[in-house]
Amino acid sequence: MPKDTGISASVAAYGGDDFGQAVGSREVLLAVGDYAGFNPPSNQVTTVNVPMTQLLRDLKPTSRYKKLAVTVGAESRDADGVPAVSWFAAGDALSFNGTTRLWGDIVAEPLMEVGNMTINSSTLFIGRTWATQEASVLSCVPGTSISAGTRYLFGNASSRYNNAAQDGGASTGYLVSGQAYADDTYGGERCGFSVLPLMAYDNFGFNSNRNYYLDPDSGYLLRRVDFFTYPTADGGVAIGAGDTARRPAYDPPSSRRSVGRFNALPSALLVHPSGKVVAVCAEASTIEVLTPLDAPTDDRDVPVATIVARVGYNVGNVSSPVGLASTAEGVLVVAENGNGRLQAFDIDGNPVKLFDGGTARTAPLYRWTAGMEVLDLCIENGGFIYVLSIDRSSASRATTLDIYRPDGSWLLRQADLDVKVLTVDVWRSMFTMNGGSTNQAGYRSYVPEPAITFWALG
Repeated sequence: MPKDTGISASVAAYGGDDFGQAVGSREVLLAVGDYAGFNPPSNQVTTVNVPMTQLLRDLKPTSRYKKLAVTVGAESRDADGVPAVSWFAAGDALSFNGTTRLWGDIVAEPLMEVGNMTINSSTLFIGRTWATQEASVLSCVPGTSISAGTRYLFGNASSRYNNAAQDGGASTGYLVSGQAYADDTYGGERCGFSVLPLMAYDNFGFNSNRNYYLDPDSGYLLRRVDFFTYPTADGGVAIGAGDTARRPAYDPPSSRRSVGRFNALPSALLVHPSGKVVAVCAEASTIEVLTPLDAPTDDRDVPVATIVARVGYNVGNVSSPVGLASTAEGVLVVAENGNGRLQAFDIDGNPVKLFDGGTARTAPLYRWTAGMEVLDLCIENGGFIYVLSIDRSSASRATTLDIYRPDGSWLLRQADLDVKVLTVDVWRSMFTMNGGSTNQAGYRSYVPEPAITFWALG
């Protein structure tokens, strides 16, 4: 190669059509110039970082999501017989009242409801919460017990692997509350809470360890979920940045260590791009903002969240806020059941002109009528807003997904779903927990599926 010349390189990577995703690159110049002729020293190695640009499948009025019929571990199926990809812990045999089943199946515990979902963009770990009436589930809070009835659990699964056991018994990304360490307070048994916990993962930072769960039984404390310090098969711990081949760890209530506290029980929780943690409370009709500590400390010494918005019907107030999401730029979007609208805020609780071409702070929910209720809300990286709702006045238990453009204008509706909660990754792939029929002998026809279902744009 002549002196003072160079080469240009372009790289592209593509997913299959079923996944509806591809990435491409800009051209980059690899400057040579230092050597006359193509004969650099034998130990000269040039490393080039190629900037990649995502090429996502377009969202348009005719777009629809479809369940992918991909076999990953054990399956559960919806009412139409379509497999739901199970990343709940497929392949891990666990014992419930002496009956060993796979978590990917409808297991021997009576799963009652699903809670919330969250995703971490670096590891593609998915956090989720759910409820069971399995009597063997212990209380996560030492010195307390849960009376007969529902127990609420949290856990983690990997969307990259099938969570099969590996590495000396550790499972890729697999976590259920109470089962982090073989020698911990709970003796390896699952534990739960008396009310629903919530999980919130950082969907904006790279290799971020700003991932949390809310402990509802210890005073609304925010505790850490640690992706980089994980338990080993011998009961010890190891540290490996970004090692997704192991289970994450977490700070259990028995540690009495947390990073902050909220004033009321949140109904939705998120990690903001600034690193702050935001919560909405439907019952109190408030928005709270917490600056979490960098490292866990004694529960008695943690900071308390600041209330930045309170109940009302005017712009800047909220009524029964149940959905909470953030754009990549840090604008908060709140879905209000009481006001039937979306409302935008900055991190300090000031209304922001996000909608209608940057002229409006609120946007009406599409065809909102009495009896409708928002179940979940999320925003993908391009700013499209996903709102999941149900019509409580209807005899149908089906849910509806409405997708809004980044300016709040309505784009499309996909009705008659069995989805109860959802999250969306950087590829616009959708992950859900459902309430569809199980078609399993011995179980009533309409119960939540104990599986995470993978959807792609068709």
